[in-house]
Amino acid sequence: YNPILRDVLQEYIGDGRLPNAEFIDIFNVQFSDSHVNGGDCFHPSEAGHSLLSDVEWCPSKWEDGQFSCGP
Repeated sequence: YNPILRDVLQEYIGDGRLPNAEFIDIFNVQFSDSHVNGGDCFHPSEAGHSLLSDVEWCPSKWEDGQFSCGP
């Protein structure tokens, strides 16, 4: 699905509807039990959201050296 999502997002970026959007592939992020919401067992928990934000921020165009984004 990631190539499809990337392409659809690019359409929105290209026609100006989402000028600040950026696709970042996080397909390889591995969740553990603590990263999944215990209520519905599907959506990310607070720890899961934290993990995703850490993984997404560093490769984004908004990361400007404020955080430790090592190799």
